[in-house]
Amino acid sequence: MFETLPENIKDVMDWKWANYEPYARDLQERPLEAGSVKQWLADWSRLDNLLSETSARLYDARTLNTADEAINKRFIDYLEQVIEPAESALQALKQRLLASGLEPEGFEVPLRNMRTEADLFREENVPLDTEHTRLASVYDRIIGAQMVEWEGTSYTLAGLVPVVENADRATREKAWRLASDLVLQDREAINQNWRALVAVRRKMAANAGKADYREYAW
Repeated sequence: MFETLPENIKDVMDWKWANYEPYARDLQERPLEAGSVKQWLADWSRLDNLLSETSARLYDARTLNTADEAINKRFIDYLEQVIEPAESALQALKQRLLASGLEPEGFEVPLRNMRTEADLFREENVPLDTEHTRLASVYDRIIGAQMVEWEGTSYTLAGLVPVVENADRATREKAWRLASDLVLQDREAINQNWRALVAVRRKMAANAGKADYREYAW
């Protein structure tokens, strides 16, 4: 049925999981053997590419305007309504391929990565991963709203980076202090966000049987 899967990302930007799910089910149910694995992997890649690119485009739109609540909501809704069920479906495909014992030529590294990903996957971590991203977006909104005046022009903290990298030490220090003082104005909101993020990270690590988030992440 993959002949009906759109090629143009613009055709799927508004897709829900119900649109993607039949293709994932087809991959889960069709025969998987030495003679068919190459096409099976190619179709899986097409499906995954559409999911990933849609996510990337929505992420970029949110990053370009952190103050736009509608864009941020659309991004988070996509994670909750599409990526979360997709993660579970893709995990099932990884398990199916690994269980088949098939090792396509030149696929050693992807198989190694899949084994690690499949072993680390926990269903209860799927919504936590979305919450992790949501908290990161809260931080982005806090930082994105901060503006500093430099030589008569307003800059975001990111826009001030070239000044902080100036060859003149006095200029760098002045810019650094301006930026640091600005960040400290939102210290409590940033700290509260960080405490929530750490709690999510610890829970994700514990769910996966890891000692801490560093072990989980690496």
